[in-house]
Amino acid sequence: MPTELETMKHAKEYIDKLANGIDPFTDKPVPDGDIINNVKLSRCFFYISGILEKIIENGGEVSPVYSGTIADGNCIITDEVRSELVAIDDNITTKAVNDMINVALIKHNCRQIKSGIVSKWLTELDLIQRYNDIDGKRRRRVTSVGEEEGLIEERRFTAKGFPYNCILLSKKAQQFVIDNIDAIVSENSTKSEKKPRKPFVVTDEIRNNLVPTSEAVSVSVMTATVNKSVCEGEGMLKVGMIAQWLEKQGILENTELPGGRKRRLPTDEGLQLGIFTEQRTSMSGDEYTAVLYPPAAQEYIYSHIDEIADLNNG
Repeated sequence: MPTELETMKHAKEYIDKLANGIDPFTDKPVPDGDIINNVKLSRCFFYISGILEKIIENGGEVSPVYSGTIADGNCIITDEVRSELVAIDDNITTKAVNDMINVALIKHNCRQIKSGIVSKWLTELDLIQRYNDIDGKRRRRVTSVGEEEGLIEERRFTAKGFPYNCILLSKKAQQFVIDNIDAIVSENSTKSEKKPRKPFVVTDEIRNNLVPTSEAVSVSVMTATVNKSVCEGEGMLKVGMIAQWLEKQGILENTELPGGRKRRLPTDEGLQLGIFTEQRTSMSGDEYTAVLYPPAAQEYIYSHIDEIADLNNG
């Protein structure tokens, strides 16, 4: 029969797994959209883990609760906070590392660091790089420098079955962050200036490559076709701009579907262009409505690329 202290240690192991988005029964990462990865729950798990750790260190006895308030001013890393920051064997996300630091700060009545500051700091050091994919979406990837410091990319799937790359910190990378906690706190105190997004410019090369396909495609495919010809470092066509422009022309209409979800569907004018819908099934088995554009509709959209660009940059 396990003692109460042994039970606490076992419970803490489970809580630590949940806090880092790991299924404690399979030791595998849960899908990104799983409720366990909710930021509020993750912080609760880290908080509970910290309390259990204190109780375990105290031999299973509950210490008096500190009644102070969170300090004002800049975040300060005390020796007590520093001693709480320990790298773990599991590969965890930058959000999990951010939360781990904040749990230690809260426990010792210190001001928290901002959400996402660990990721920002790693990006500033060029361990993580931000880029635009062919759909115009902002993505992150690990650089060669990041790989040397223990950052890794892992292929995961959303709750709906769509793949994505998740950036994780190995034990080595976590220790790198802990060793540089003072620099991260300094970054936390620095006010960041939002860099203006570069405008999307329709060049002759882009215009010449806008050739309709023989089969019906989605707006995502058309957006990718446009962005394939954009030079690296230049502004890209944002996701959703084509559909937004079509809605402004009265060709699509934002329609509520059964279940409360909304989707831009073709109006009578859109149907005249040949735009049609098709029921499809995602990798997770969920049905969704796809809007598809035949060659004539693609030609119409590409012929108005300058107007779409103006909307994109407006």
